[in-house]
Formats: sequence, C-alpha cells, structure tokens
Amino acid sequence: MPGSVARLLRGDPGRWAMGGALAAFAAGLALLTSAPQAAPAAARSQVRPTISASGEHPCAISGGRAYCWGNNNDGELGDGTTVSASVPVAVNTSGALAGKTLIEVTTGDSLDTCALDTAGAAYCWGNGALGLLGDGSTISSTLPVAVQTSGVLAGKTLTQISAGYNETCALDSAGAAFCWGNNNDGELGDGSTTASSVPVAVSTSGVLAGKTLTQISAGFLQVCAVDTTGVAYCWGFNGSGQLGHPGLSDSDVPVAVDRGGVLASKRLTQISTGFLQVCAVDSTGLGYCWGNDSYGQLGDGTIASSDVPVAVTSRGVLAGKALTQISTNFYQTCAVDSVGVAFCWGGNPDGELGNSTTKNSDVPVAVNASGVLAGQAMAQISSGDNNTCTLGRIGAAYCWGSNEHGQLGDGTAALGSNVPVAVTSFGSRPPQPPSHVTAKAGNTSAAVSWKGPASLGSGTLTGYMATATPRGRTCSTRKATTCTIRYLVNGTIYRITVITRTSTSHSVASAPATVTPRG
Repeated sequence: MPGSVARLLRGDPGRWAMGGALAAFAAGLALLTSAPQAAPAAARSQVRPTISASGEHPCAISGGRAYCWGNNNDGELGDGTTVSASVPVAVNTSGALAGKTLIEVTTGDSLDTCALDTAGAAYCWGNGALGLLGDGSTISSTLPVAVQTSGVLAGKTLTQISAGYNETCALDSAGAAFCWGNNNDGELGDGSTTASSVPVAVSTSGVLAGKTLTQISAGFLQVCAVDTTGVAYCWGFNGSGQLGHPGLSDSDVPVAVDRGGVLASKRLTQISTGFLQVCAVDSTGLGYCWGNDSYGQLGDGTIASSDVPVAVTSRGVLAGKALTQISTNFYQTCAVDSVGVAFCWGGNPDGELGNSTTKNSDVPVAVNASGVLAGQAMAQISSGDNNTCTLGRIGAAYCWGSNEHGQLGDGTAALGSNVPVAVTSFGSRPPQPPSHVTAKAGNTSAAVSWKGPASLGSGTLTGYMATATPRGRTCSTRKATTCTIRYLVNGTIYRITVITRTSTSHSVASAPATVTPRG
C-alpha cells in the first residue's frame, strides 16, 4: 500500500500535518441516529432533523430538504456546481429529488453524499468513483441521482443509510442490509471482494441468519451493524481489531463482535464505525469502543488499541450520565447524553473536541457550553475527520474544529475553532446569478464581463467567480464585474459561467457564454 496510507493505518502522528487530499483517507462518516426498528412506518412519515459531518462537507436535513456546506470538489454539496461553500446551500430538488421529502442524510469521506426520503428510496451525489452513487455507473454527479432499485432493492423500503470511505450501506424495513461501492477488504459483506456500482445484499448465511438489523454504520474499510437483540456484527478490514473479533483477519462476511468481556449481558442500541475504531452505546447509556487507540479515541484512559470492546470511562465528566448517541470518525469520538450535553475524546489538533484546547484526551471531556451552546440541548452529534458538528433540539446546527474548506458553516474564513460556532441558518435565500455574460478571446485567456444580479437574496455581496469549462480555470473579483481567466488552451472551445457569492450563500451558475482563445 502507499506509504501515506500505511502511516494512517499505523496511527502515525504525521497524519495531523496532512492536507485535505489525504484527509480523504479518513473514515466515512456514518449518519448516527437512534437505531430505527424494523418496519418503522411512522418514523418514515415524520421528518426528523439529522446532521452528518464528514471531514470536509457536513450536511443536514431541515424541513424535509438537505443542506450542505464545505468542500465541493466532486459536487458533494449537490447544488449543481463544484463551488465550495462556507454556509449551507440547498441540495438541488429539480431532478431526482423533485417532490421528495428527505428524512436522513449521510456524508462520506470520499466526497460523496447520500440521503433517504419518506418513501424509503435512496439518492446519492458527488464522487461516483468505484460505484459510490449506487446508480450502476462510476460517474460523479453534482446533482442527486437515484440509487438503483431494479436488483436486490426491488420492492424494498429503506429505513436507514450510511456512507463510509469507499462504500455505502443501507437497511430495509425487514432489517436486511445492502451495500455498494468498493470491496477490496470485503466491506460490502457479500462474501466477495468484488466492487459493485449497484446495491448487493449483505450475506445472511452465517451469523446474520434469522437476524433483524436495526442500525448500520459504514466506516473506513469496515461496516458494523446492531440487531434487535442488541448484538453487534462487523465485516471488512480488521487491521486494528476494529471487527471486535479476536484472532480474525479481514472478513468479507459479517462476524459477531466479542461478547465475553465488557459486553456480557449488554444490549447495544446504537453503533458508530470510524477510521480504525468502532464505538457503541448500550441500553443503560454506557459507551464502549474497540480498535485503534493511538490518540485515546477509545476513551478508556489509555492509548492501547484493543481487538475486543473496552468500556468508555464513566468517571469524570460522564459520572452519572446516560449516553444516548455516539459518533466516531478519524481519531476523535463524541457523544451526547440524555439531557443534551455533548462530550468528546481522542485526537484534538484542530480543536475537534470542542473544549477550548487542542490537547488530546484519552477520557471524555465536556464540549464548551459557555458560548453558542449556552442553554441549548443537543439532539445529535456527528464526528468528522478534523471537525465535529451537532444539531440542537430546536434545529440549529453548531460545528467546531477545522474550517479549511468552510466546514464550520458560519460564513467566515477562520482557519478553525476549538469551541462550537453557530452554523448559518438553513434556508437562507440564495442570490440570483449574474446576467449578460460575455467572453472575449485572448491568447490563452478570456476576458469575461457580466451584469450584477437583480437580487442578492438574504446576504450581502462578497464577490463573483467566473469558471471556464473544460479545465475549470477561474477568476474572481470582490465587486468588479469583469475579470480575465488565464492559462487556457488556444483553439479549445470553452463554456464560461459566473456565480454570485454573498455572505450567506452563492448563486447557481449563470447562462453560459462561449469563447475560443487564439494566439
């Protein structure tokens, strides 16, 4: 394997100096909510606010619509562009999502996003490599596409979905699991290592025979799930013991997580699969983790990795607390308790623990609640690669950690924050695009001009950006309505579009102009 990946798998401290490109090797963020029960018709008919914070592009559901912010290199924001956003932008609803009401969203660290609607259908957008979008292709899309339902999903109603690093998995109303995407380490769980661009059924011929799954979580190269009796199962990569089954190498079919130690007689209610570790909560509100512990992300007061579950320490800030949800991703783990207080532990170089420091912690610490979280109760928390986001019970979102790609969602250019900041409100009116775009050919360049928009929506103007397609060369201005795109190829026909940027959002692309640079 490449040296950079090998260092990540060993938990090498050099990971923290890596830029956004290698951050994509982080675990895919599985959307973590309370485990849905089989055939939850009532739950599907009710819109529920959810949030999912991948390393570079968090998304959330509000009012049945999806909003995303942060990195958009592969169209993972779903707004029809590849323009990153430091505030939430609405996922496009003019195509596959027309007339749909969304209830769940999940973001993957391979720059893809998926969602579930009230009818139990799945949609994905962003990076389509390795079949991540589940539509039968390996083509990326800046707009949502429907996950294929002509095969194993025919007649199925999906109840939960989870995007990982190179795979996505879902559960149906009967408690069966399906996955699609890469499968080098058996992460699709179908008994093979063959990738699939359409859903395949997770094997039920072994430990899952007769089992009904209630929640699933896709991680880096492994997937875990919980059944109705509170037993956990995992499959895929096991390089750090994250399958929770001692003495086992990778597995392309589900295996049962060890129940001979701290999990004896425990009933798990929710599970979260991260980079090289897995965490879960039981019916009494206690937390457990297993796998890699290089930065204390198992939360047991050590940095000793474990191939069997260990108990998250319930002393200190968790004394007397009952956890209701847990989320682990790269090297940090976070949780919320029954009264809506947030706690985190593990790696903290970008402030992703939210406790006003950048010091790692191998035991839980309380997220700072003296600022924007004062008086707020949290409903859900989601750990990303180097950031964390949470959703309040009143529907407001908050994030902390890195802001390299605008993933804090507060519209600022700050490098990051080690305390929570408020995400700009969902549903802010976007600006209109510029009009009357023209482009004049130059030698390997194009001089672009336009007329400002008729409306700036809910924000104030922060600038414009013109883009030449193909190649994606750009030029930007703050107020001027002209700029020059350089380093084009003479003789190539380019399509030039311009967007408006404001303090709360950005517009869709303008009507295009065409130009052919000549020497």
